[in-house]
Amino acid sequence: MSAVYLNFNGQAVATSAAAHAWLDTTGYGQTLTATATPTQFGDQYGGGTMIGGTGDDTFYIMDSTENISVASSTGVDTVYAWANYTLVANVNNITLEKADLTAVGNSGDDLMISGGTQDTLIAGSGSNVLVDAGSGGVFFQFNANMTTDVIYGFQASGTNHDIINLNGTGYSNFTQLQSHLTQQGSDALLTLSPTQAILIRNTLASSLTASDFGFSVSLANVTPTFDDEFNSLSLWNSATGTGTWKTSFISGNQTGALSWMSRTLAPNNEQEIYVDPSYAGSGATALGLNPFSINNGVLDITASKTPTADLSVLNNFKYTSGLITTEKSFSQTYGYFEMKAELPSGQGVWPAFWMLPADGSWPPELDVMEQIGGGQVFQTAHSVNSSGTAIANGFSSFVPGNSTGFHTYGVLWTPTTLAWYVDGVEVASMATPADMNKPMYMLVNLAVGGNWPGSPSADFTSAQMQVDYVRAYSLASLNLADGAPPSSIQSSTPSSAPQSAPSAPSTPTATPPTSAADSYQASAGHALTVSAAQGVLANDTDNNGQTMTAALAANGGPQHGTLTLNADGSFTYAPTAGYAGTDSFTYIAKDSSSTGTATTVTLTVGATAPSAVTETYSAKAGAALTVSAAQGVLANDADNNGLALTASLATNGGPQHGTLTLNADGSFTYTPTAGYSGTDSFTYVAKDSLGSSAATTVTLNVGSTAPTSHADAYGVKTGASITESAAQGVLANDVDNNGLTLTASLAANGGPQHGSLTLNADGSFTYTPTAGYAGTDSFTYIASDGLSAGTATTVTLNVAATPIVTHTAAYSVRQGSSLTTTTTNGVLSFDTDSNGLTMTASLVANGGPAHGTLTLNADGTFTYTPTAGYIGTDSFTYVASDGATTSAPVTIGLKVTAAPPLSHTDYYTAQAGSALTESASAGVLANDTDPNGLTLSASLSGSGPAHGTLTLNANGSFVYTPNAGYVGADSFKYVASDGQASGQVTTVNLTVASSAPAGAADTYSATTGKTLNISAIQGVLANDVDHNGLRLDAALTVGPTHGTLTLDANGSFIYTPNAGFTGVDTFKYTPSDSLGSGSGTLVTINVGSGTSTATVGATSSSTGAPMESQAASSVHVATSSSDHNIGSAQTVDSAFSYSLVGLGAKTLVLTGSANVTGTANAYGDHITANSGNDVLVAGGGNDTLTGGSGTDTFVFKPGTGHDTVVGFRGHDVIDLSAYLDHGYTPTLTNVGYNTEISFSNGDQITLLGINKSMLIHSTVGFTH
Repeated sequence: MSAVYLNFNGQAVATSAAAHAWLDTTGYGQTLTATATPTQFGDQYGGGTMIGGTGDDTFYIMDSTENISVASSTGVDTVYAWANYTLVANVNNITLEKADLTAVGNSGDDLMISGGTQDTLIAGSGSNVLVDAGSGGVFFQFNANMTTDVIYGFQASGTNHDIINLNGTGYSNFTQLQSHLTQQGSDALLTLSPTQAILIRNTLASSLTASDFGFSVSLANVTPTFDDEFNSLSLWNSATGTGTWKTSFISGNQTGALSWMSRTLAPNNEQEIYVDPSYAGSGATALGLNPFSINNGVLDITASKTPTADLSVLNNFKYTSGLITTEKSFSQTYGYFEMKAELPSGQGVWPAFWMLPADGSWPPELDVMEQIGGGQVFQTAHSVNSSGTAIANGFSSFVPGNSTGFHTYGVLWTPTTLAWYVDGVEVASMATPADMNKPMYMLVNLAVGGNWPGSPSADFTSAQMQVDYVRAYSLASLNLADGAPPSSIQSSTPSSAPQSAPSAPSTPTATPPTSAADSYQASAGHALTVSAAQGVLANDTDNNGQTMTAALAANGGPQHGTLTLNADGSFTYAPTAGYAGTDSFTYIAKDSSSTGTATTVTLTVGATAPSAVTETYSAKAGAALTVSAAQGVLANDADNNGLALTASLATNGGPQHGTLTLNADGSFTYTPTAGYSGTDSFTYVAKDSLGSSAATTVTLNVGSTAPTSHADAYGVKTGASITESAAQGVLANDVDNNGLTLTASLAANGGPQHGSLTLNADGSFTYTPTAGYAGTDSFTYIASDGLSAGTATTVTLNVAATPIVTHTAAYSVRQGSSLTTTTTNGVLSFDTDSNGLTMTASLVANGGPAHGTLTLNADGTFTYTPTAGYIGTDSFTYVASDGATTSAPVTIGLKVTAAPPLSHTDYYTAQAGSALTESASAGVLANDTDPNGLTLSASLSGSGPAHGTLTLNANGSFVYTPNAGYVGADSFKYVASDGQASGQVTTVNLTVASSAPAGAADTYSATTGKTLNISAIQGVLANDVDHNGLRLDAALTVGPTHGTLTLDANGSFIYTPNAGFTGVDTFKYTPSDSLGSGSGTLVTINVGSGTSTATVGATSSSTGAPMESQAASSVHVATSSSDHNIGSAQTVDSAFSYSLVGLGAKTLVLTGSANVTGTANAYGDHITANSGNDVLVAGGGNDTLTGGSGTDTFVFKPGTGHDTVVGFRGHDVIDLSAYLDHGYTPTLTNVGYNTEISFSNGDQITLLGINKSMLIHSTVGFTH
């Protein structure tokens, strides 16, 4: 929980609420504006402005360039500072974050907390709370405008005690204070006046001593020994020996070529030379350079750049400035010495007020004040210690606004103590050094550059130190009570009694003061501050011998400015911005007895031309120089009228060696001509609304800068080259500061030691390391742009040995054999060495094979022999090496395979038109052997036979069917395998042989005297078989004996028995196909004498009953189809179902359209169906069944021999159910144009003119 502090009235001091947002800058000089309340602000880049909201904002101040603006008075705003800081309006809380800082209050009620020793808390005019956070050594400063304040954490004793500084309160020693100190509870109360008091929390008043307080210097009742108010400037004239201020040091040549030695402090490496209007430098004629000017009673000392034309006679010092000393006019031992001045700010300027011995010795030296930028002022005493060594004791203090207003800087030098004062307040003290006891004179100067402040910024043009007065007082007239000096701010001495409200004075009869009109000169844009000594009362007379005071008359203020008129007649007048002319105000002088008349003060406000200062900038060849307004040509120019300046290029004032854009705010961009380096310049004019400056020259030094090279490193593999393009080459990361193109060249002896190099001008290069080298190599190059060359730069080349790239491999060897490799397929043949070296192979420890023996050679070849009888996988492990690197272990796989089966060529013979079926015992594997003792299986290799179809089974059995009509050689190939290995491809040779047609004997019946006409379907070839599947032709070999015969090639014939012949006649024929002829076949013809056809089912003309006709010798009326009394008839025509029996009729012709059944006997019959849906049943002989136009069913059963079906069409059915019932499976084979149905019992059915593809399986057999 944060501490609670109570103000003088016992009320808790408010603090900021927790912030809701955080804002921070991202670059220099930015502005941040609160968007939420409360807000935390940070300016990490500096130079920014933080604009608060409606209260409770928190600001973090890191350096003196940061600004705060708070428009609202609501809420509580807090500053945390790491730099000296003065609270702005509406911000009332500040905490310092480190030691040796100063916080300055404002007119509000402030809470101020220290951050470390040597911190200074300066109270404002409000009711404040000041806190020592615990470090001690804190300075609490209270000024004349203080009211009622509180101190917390005051440390009143010890070596690091706090100090209360009372400035302008009228007290000059502790004795005066003691009677005003009282105890109020646990707190000490110091009452200074009825409206001014300090409450010191938790402190005993009795514990406070003189060492706990500091007082303003008092100059009451003294006689000054030196006083220059600078209404004019009196310079020492060496010729006449007159004047106040000398413009050179006591040491060094005063005239001649070496006179510069007395006009600068060379040991400090200062960059200025002190001049005056009469100084000629090393020349013979005065240069007329005047750093001094008087303006309204103020001495201005100006430091500026040395004109180019004067550099040579001023020993090339860059800057001129002013120094004044009282060496020739005044020196004094002990006393109080004081200067009132406004100091310059900025980098590299060094104003000082100091003292040196009049006898020219050193040390001692007494520095009243020195400043090197900002508000920090330094105080130092130089002396020689007891051992004879020069030493310095230094202090510093923060003087807020010392570059924007006047402040006093003094030192009290006594035989025993030194005390330094700023604005009349003691800021440091020490014992007077033993050797500081001789007369010393005063010096005021404005130095530029040197070891301590450093060089001015690049945009420096000029700086001014303004001195209002320099004064000195002798020690004999000082009031040294309590060892402290009296005050210059308060001349009266307070009473020793506690303060109370004053009583009203009596008014005696008096004469009014006599006032005299006054006139003052002011400068436009500048405030005129007039001290009481030169104020409106200075020439007035008080006729009553009393002290006069001045007050503004009613409506007596100025019309064209603002005025602050003090009671002592001093005043400050600030003319309205941009105004020049006459103004006035009216005042009244009065004393305690009477009042004078209103008196007019005339103010003449004069306009002054802007002061433009020459500047020098540095640019780089090949690059544009862009200068902001803050560093631009107007930055060090002064507008003496307080108006805004604008810059414009003078007529013909542009640069000769580049282009320029000059902006009104003084910022500009200058681009030198490509490739140019040297000096360029341009001329501008500064102006305000009241006038213009003289044309001022800006010098531009265009310098070339050596290229900036950066070391490079590249990697390359042993045995390879590296080629880098320009984009990646040695110049790729180099910078040419002149904006020119860089080129690269090899430095002397800069080549690589372990390889060859080609370096091109654009930075690209090729490097090849020496064969087999691995390690670090390098070369050195120099970058140049034509204007300048860089330094030799080293390029590192890391040559790394590339790892050998190995690959696993697998080998196969048959059991019982050895595997021997060559270099083309050895283990190293798969590996790659990118280093360009020779690889060798070696077996790793325990890396040999487990199931065999191995000989591995260095070149990667090897011989491996598997263990007898082993089949499976094995392996060995090796590493490859090239002398530079060794690979990881590589495992080589070995597969020991079984020996392949031994296959033999086979030969088979097939019959043309017939399928060849071979069982496994006679199949292709029957003569093959497996050396591994495993079961063999066969698989077809290739596309099979060229002239037939093949079904090859795994056990070697197969069925081969030659193409129809083909006779000749055919073959197919197979491979035998046992699951472990496969044999070679083996050929099976097939010979397709033709078979002679098989003729079958035929028997026909004829009638004497009649011609027997047999069609081809009933002809001699009808029951013959062609095993080649070809068409048969019949040729007569032996004709009949008892008749005439005409035999057609298709088997039909016409036979006519000889007249009157009855009996048996025969003839022979030979069946043949395109491949050959069969044997002679006998045809028997039974020639009868009567009717040869019996008709069953004829209708009687008398009874209408069916009749059976036979030979003319008898006629029998049949009553059913079982009546077989047909006599000697050879053919039966039946309208009923009929069964042929015995050796009689061989031909049954079913007539009519009824659905009937015709059944054959066991002797080879011919049955012909009618137009109905008939059933034709084959018998035990070789029958021929001929279908009709209906849907017929052909029935066969085992033992029917070789039957033939003619006219199988439509939806006819082949009924094989009797075969199926006995387990006989039909086999269908195309033979020529016919289909043969065969059974394992030898039965066979031939379907004439039918291809097997035309058949459809049914439940009983086949349908068409």
